[in-house]
Amino acid sequence: EPTLSSQPSSEKELMLLTVEIFTDQFPGETSWTLVNNCTGYIEASIAPKTLYISPNTFYSITLSVPDAAYEFTINDLSGDGICCRWGSGFYSVTYDGNVVASGGEFDSSESTTFGYCGPDPINPTTMPSTHPSRQPSSQKSSQPTYKPTLSSHPSGENEPSSKPSSQPSS
Repeated sequence: EPTLSSQPSSEKELMLLTVEIFTDQFPGETSWTLVNNCTGYIEASIAPKTLYISPNTFYSITLSVPDAAYEFTINDLSGDGICCRWGSGFYSVTYDGNVVASGGEFDSSESTTFGYCGPDPINPTTMPSTHPSRQPSSQKSSQPTYKPTLSSHPSGENEPSSKPSSQPSS
């Protein structure tokens, strides 16, 4: 059984996370941790020589975890991964229906980050919206939006304006 965090979950939506491992010939060397990068807490972990005890065996664990950013780290005590020197082991991590990490050929450990830390609803982001509002602002701006420019290229209009000026030009 995985070790689950004793930290209280936030009100965020829960997502399914599945860790699948096919062990090599030395399954007791395999362990992993899942760190919630939004809180810094270890969300779940498997220690060496606990769950993975049968060689060349498929194991699958599915957990409900908060919607967040994570770092999954798989470890091998002997430093030769779970493939290919001592068997054809592999691992796969699925988060919210998508494979976010997989492999087998690594040394002592391999880490993958995935997910997203959304903005805090109490302290919304200060970044501008990517979608403009439909209604214009009700307040006038103190400065014009743009300054007039002088062009060295006339517009090509040679017609006089419809209203003559009250002063002759100099």
